[in-house]
Amino acid sequence: MNPFTTIDFFYLACAVIGAVMFIARAVMGAFAGDAGDFDGDVGAHDLAGDAALQDPGVGQPFHWFSLQGLTGFFIMFGLVGLALSRAGWPVMGSALAGLLAGGGTMLVVAYLLYSMQRLQADGNLRIMNAVGKEGTVYLTFSEAGQGQVSLVVQGSLRQFDAVCAAGMVIPTGAKVRVVRVVSARVLEVERIE
Repeated sequence: MNPFTTIDFFYLACAVIGAVMFIARAVMGAFAGDAGDFDGDVGAHDLAGDAALQDPGVGQPFHWFSLQGLTGFFIMFGLVGLALSRAGWPVMGSALAGLLAGGGTMLVVAYLLYSMQRLQADGNLRIMNAVGKEGTVYLTFSEAGQGQVSLVVQGSLRQFDAVCAAGMVIPTGAKVRVVRVVSARVLEVERIE
């Protein structure tokens, strides 16, 4: 077996640097939670700079570079480069293959982080989503036209203060439809016969 060359030591050093970064992040994450995310921010946007592409449908930026991606790059570049160098490949061939493997790993990691960001739910209630929804009367509407309704908005059952035409008494359990939003917590409804 051939002795290690300078380029072999370089590839090995890259793989070790990547492995140390990976282990350090894993240990910090296990013991410190989000506080152990020492890349400056939670998520995939640490070393992005100007490399972000905005997805207008989601509002989350796509970042090519992250600490996770660089960790994967160093590991794969070092391991593939070392394996091919030890197999007798020329320096340029092993370096190019290592760059391709590392770059591919970095792209896969970036895509996975971006996909996970898209899965995060937005818990904000948009009351305008209630317009047109059908629900039931929760508290009977008085002659003054005030009561409460229950309806499903954004996937969860919610209760809202509501108003209807004055003088109309709507009993608990009656079906209603939201016709407009009056304020942040008050809807206008009409009875469904």
